[in-house]
Amino acid sequence: MTDAISGFWVATPTPLTAEGTVDPARLADHARRLFKKGVNGVVLFGTTGEGTSFNVAERVATVEALLKAGVAADRIGIGGGFPAITDSIALTRSVLSLGLRHVLLLPPYFDRSITPDGIEDALAAIFDGAADDRLRAYLYHIPQVSGVAVPTQVAASLRKRYGKLVAGLKDSSGDFKQFQAFRAAAPELAITVGNEADITRAIAAGGAGTICGMANVVPELVKGMIDGKDVEQRMQAAIDVVVKTPSLVATLKAILAAQTGDAGWLARTSAAVRAVGWHRTEGEDRRADEPRNRLTRERTLFAARNDRRARSASLRQKLLISSAHRSAGPMPATLRSTWSSDAMLRRPSRASSINSSSACAEQTA
Repeated sequence: MTDAISGFWVATPTPLTAEGTVDPARLADHARRLFKKGVNGVVLFGTTGEGTSFNVAERVATVEALLKAGVAADRIGIGGGFPAITDSIALTRSVLSLGLRHVLLLPPYFDRSITPDGIEDALAAIFDGAADDRLRAYLYHIPQVSGVAVPTQVAASLRKRYGKLVAGLKDSSGDFKQFQAFRAAAPELAITVGNEADITRAIAAGGAGTICGMANVVPELVKGMIDGKDVEQRMQAAIDVVVKTPSLVATLKAILAAQTGDAGWLARTSAAVRAVGWHRTEGEDRRADEPRNRLTRERTLFAARNDRRARSASLRQKLLISSAHRSAGPMPATLRSTWSSDAMLRRPSRASSINSSSACAEQTA
């Protein structure tokens, strides 16, 4: 097995069924398509995968299904960030027992007043609680989304304390100076970047590679960045198109639906709305029955708001970005304006409203 994540890894979206549960068969098919494009591995339940909307059992069940579908354990990483340390420990233990090693961990989020010492203590508690030398953990730095940064001194200290168990760090800040600071403070860490535009120079500066979201839809462009080809202008054009839409996750799913001809990537919400007793009219939401829990209620509300958009969106517009990597130059302004139109879906799945300057904004990863 690879000791640390390196090279070309993709932070995958999480396809859902009409009932709002994970669709592992569709996810496994997507992973296999990516592997054929030269991708080394996939990270599930990060920012792009809406990880914070899924509990331990859902994430573990998805891993089990992918393994059963033939996706190799050493090609799977998983977002293990939770507000509760015990949940991170439980997930880590469970996936290690299934043969996975790569777990991405957010610093404790929600309380943004947490100190560097507190962040280090919380992450150390996860490593101590998992108590397994097979673990290869990756600190996940995406402060513009999580609200809490991974301090450089914490990354360096944890690597010194735990050695190769703290295998790397994913920097999705989109700030290259921050990447350089991590490299200087902890050169032993395998540091990947989430901002696709930084891939080439990050690798040249000693970075390990990428874990990114845009590779779901333009893997050839990302591979070109890894290989040092002159595609940065086209890569940035593609990024600009996607991040200027209301939701990164929604847009990626819409593009995947168009590229694959599989409308299942779009939220099919009417059945889910009926199942929990929520009904959408032109001017109001009417509650027929109280949903069983708040998560289900929030999930279906977002889905209901998007239902009409999903039905009316033109898949033809979603296909435009897939041609960006084939063009001789940067994407024309006319295509960018088309992509930022109201054809983009707002929230095709769970409670995702992610707008990040980094196209990989995949939350845990």
